[in-house]
Amino acid sequence: SSQLSTSSALRVLVTGATGNLGRLVVKELSSKPDTEVVACVRNEEKATEIFGDNKAVTIKVFDLEKTRDISTQLCDDVDHVIWTAAGSVQTKQDEGLIDKFLNIFRGEKEPIDKSAVREICRVLGKRERGKFVMCSSAGVSRPTWSDDKKQRLIGCSDIPIVRLNPGNILGTKLESEEL
Repeated sequence: SSQLSTSSALRVLVTGATGNLGRLVVKELSSKPDTEVVACVRNEEKATEIFGDNKAVTIKVFDLEKTRDISTQLCDDVDHVIWTAAGSVQTKQDEGLIDKFLNIFRGEKEPIDKSAVREICRVLGKRERGKFVMCSSAGVSRPTWSDDKKQRLIGCSDIPIVRLNPGNILGTKLESEEL
């Protein structure tokens, strides 16, 4: 039983719940007895289409960039967190021309893989129990491999995501794992 939940069920928050991996995690967890899944999503309509009939899933719309609200609005009623969100800097679809211009001066935002992960871990770290599980990428350390290791492991070190590494996404994932 959970120390945080009001019921006897274990409550597990899944970030990025409507993504490819998130859907699988939610499906698996929600099939377990005495487990309630809190699906953290950006798009409520999409989440309702995916999870609407599943009584073990509660949909929670939350912007992971709002780190100041994580302790009170995201993690306040959950026992554990599984991170399946695809991080990097979130861009607002409705961001206007003025905001885009101002962002040039504001500088880059910290990716949610760092800012939200750091805050969730801080919040969970204050509790006697509560685990954080990060689903990341097997390739995160590959860009840092030595040339010798890359030569020994041809086929592992030269996969497309490692060659391309758009926006240094693997570096960001590695940093967030270290958090």
